[in-house]
Amino acid sequence: MCHVIPVANAIAVKFWHMKTNDPRIGQLKIMFYGASIFGVVDHLWNGEFFMLSPNLAKDLMLGVAITLCVWGIWGAGLLVEKFSRQRKVVVVKA
Repeated sequence: MCHVIPVANAIAVKFWHMKTNDPRIGQLKIMFYGASIFGVVDHLWNGEFFMLSPNLAKDLMLGVAITLCVWGIWGAGLLVEKFSRQRKVVVVKA
């Protein structure tokens, strides 16, 4: 079930992307789809073929943690992009 929360975020971000058509939001959408696939692969890897683990609460908290990581990494990427645009590099040719 850890993939359910990233899937829900991916669907919400998909509608947001359709409304704004911002490529940065498109990147976020792709990140959430990747996180969702990660959750499915994790369950299959651990032999949970019906995508249910013995501890549902722990599994959902893992989904929350994955989702927060995706939002955080995306936000950090936006900050890096913003500061790199503001910083002007002067090249002096000798």
